[in-house]
Amino acid sequence: MRAVHVIASLDARDGGPTLTLPELWKHLGTAGVEVRALTTHAPGAPPPALREGVALRSFPRGFPSPIKRAPDLAAALREEGRAADVIHNHGCWLFPNWAAGRMARRLAKPLIISPLGHLDAWSLTRNPWRKRLIRALVEGRNWRSARAWVAKSEKEAAEIRARGLSGIVRVIPNGVDPARYAAPFDPGPICDLHPVLRERRVLLFLSRLHPKKGLPLLLTVWRSLVSRFPDWTLLIAGGADSEHARDVKEGARDLAAAGRVVFSGAVSGRMKDAAFGVAQLFVLPSVSENFGQAVLEALASGLPCIVSRACPWSEIATRDFGWWMLPEATALRRALEDALATPPTDLAAKGARGRAWALREFGWPGLARRMADLYREVST
Repeated sequence: MRAVHVIASLDARDGGPTLTLPELWKHLGTAGVEVRALTTHAPGAPPPALREGVALRSFPRGFPSPIKRAPDLAAALREEGRAADVIHNHGCWLFPNWAAGRMARRLAKPLIISPLGHLDAWSLTRNPWRKRLIRALVEGRNWRSARAWVAKSEKEAAEIRARGLSGIVRVIPNGVDPARYAAPFDPGPICDLHPVLRERRVLLFLSRLHPKKGLPLLLTVWRSLVSRFPDWTLLIAGGADSEHARDVKEGARDLAAAGRVVFSGAVSGRMKDAAFGVAQLFVLPSVSENFGQAVLEALASGLPCIVSRACPWSEIATRDFGWWMLPEATALRRALEDALATPPTDLAAKGARGRAWALREFGWPGLARRMADLYREVST
């Protein structure tokens, strides 16, 4: 079984799929699927590094760059697609996504689409006229020809069905490697850079500094609570070279100077592990998420979570792993007040329950087998 995967970018600034897809590809190999991955990179920039056990090809973008147009990718799709059993497209609205759908039709190969949250109501309000035009010209035909859709959550599956799209809709979430979470993470690397984290309990926000992540709301509520909880610091781990990120940092300059907010920038590898290791609580008040990989990683790390209901994590409330609230100021303030006042032993118990559940339900090997089963189903 061979699957060609197409994603417009593997730049870490583009968020979770750039980290989770290589893990899926690696584990698909052990599930009997040979993966051929195609992507693009900025002109003049180095291509993304090769991933273990995956044949990855990346092509420089040309004009117009915002749609990530890479003419050589289309030719590679034709070459790779002839020997493929399925073509799996990740995302919408960009040239590589259009090319994947067109080539699947030309070669009469089953097309699978993972929309990556691009069909939710919030996403569709961003540049709506541009998206309507693209749908009329290109995407609509791709969507109608899809043999199957892969949703990351029941919430996203409902959004796909709400668009009136045909084909199989299968929920296959992202995963984690249970072995990576076998022991607590060492907080040392991040504490060495930010010594204030050794002195206080830590509330962790780890995500891109993107408008949909709710960071301005979090900082507004945090500002109203800092005097009541002097033993806590908010660690904001995430990066983005954007006006939004600069505005967020400027608005919290006084809190950062007082050590009540720490901006670590983007984190990965040992530094990301250390951020989870130093924290006692995790918070993500997003206004839109199709999954929320950072929530899963926080749960696997044993952290109780404060997450908005725009994230598909109702189990946080129903299984008592933390707080699941509306993405607005009053609800967030109440959740934070309750969480920050909770005794450490009770917080640890919530985190332990979440960790056991996350590692049981979201291991990559089982999820890769489910994806391989879907490929076999649509290709027969």
